[in-house]
Amino acid sequence: MERPHLRCRYPMRMSPHYDEIGDGFHEWFLSYGPFGDQRRKARVRATDYPYLAAVCWPASDRRRLWDIAAMAGAFTERDGEYDAQRYGASQANLRASAADMRGHYTTVTEKRWGPLFTDIWHRFAEYVSAAQMARFAEVMATFLDGCIAYDQLLVAGDTFTCVEEYLAARYLPLGQLIDHVMIEISLGVDLADVLDEPAVRDVVRADVERVAVYQDILSLHKDLAEGEDAENIVLVIARADNCALPRAIAAARAIHNEKMARFDRLAERLGSTPLGREPDVARFVEGLRDFTAGLIQWTRHSARYTLAEASRWHIPSHQAV
Repeated sequence: MERPHLRCRYPMRMSPHYDEIGDGFHEWFLSYGPFGDQRRKARVRATDYPYLAAVCWPASDRRRLWDIAAMAGAFTERDGEYDAQRYGASQANLRASAADMRGHYTTVTEKRWGPLFTDIWHRFAEYVSAAQMARFAEVMATFLDGCIAYDQLLVAGDTFTCVEEYLAARYLPLGQLIDHVMIEISLGVDLADVLDEPAVRDVVRADVERVAVYQDILSLHKDLAEGEDAENIVLVIARADNCALPRAIAAARAIHNEKMARFDRLAERLGSTPLGREPDVARFVEGLRDFTAGLIQWTRHSARYTLAEASRWHIPSHQAV
């Protein structure tokens, strides 16, 4: 089966600092304990988290690009390990990681990944306000809580036969709310005062829902390679409709188009209000668009999802500064 393909209506931008951090970043990142295996080091280099950060958070300056790449890479690699130990086996580590995060890594109880997260956390804390760091910590800990709750559904033997139930269960374990805080950090803004405004909240939820759909579609090839118990919206549709994968992919694409259109409508509605015209809010919404353009590009071409030995990147002619 060919890998599903999606196009993005937004132009992709890229931080101009990508080439500056590559080798130095990988030497530092791969010096930590979880990456002792040479094959894993090669795979991480091929995955190229600096490129992910450069295209998903293109407003990042050099320092922010390094730290966001580190946080995105650490979360992805750690959670990949935890996902491989589901059905209750990873819950102790998830709880330990959540406790470390809520304690702002003043102590470390999860010993394998804790040292790397501690150093990343202290790097961010050098230039991000204490209030925003506290919100960052709670969002990340809540993500881990969501992973525990999702794993408990698997332990109970629950099988999703409804797309909306599946997307509701995936809302927190997707981790997109963490990416939203990193969008703020990449822009040098703090939206704590407006995130509870209904119009902003609607845009945030719509973004999480669309990311859940397109990320599942683009990662189907990888998920199928990992085994029959993979969770993916395409597989949920196939079970619910008792249909073959090509038809389920087509149905997932239709949901993707609907979710993308809903986000655009809500973002346009927000942009027509005084709140939406505030510079920081407008930049954040644009950051959500940048993230989607970058993540679709990265997922389509990253060795992590193509299962190839190397990633094949597209470098846009117009880079963000």
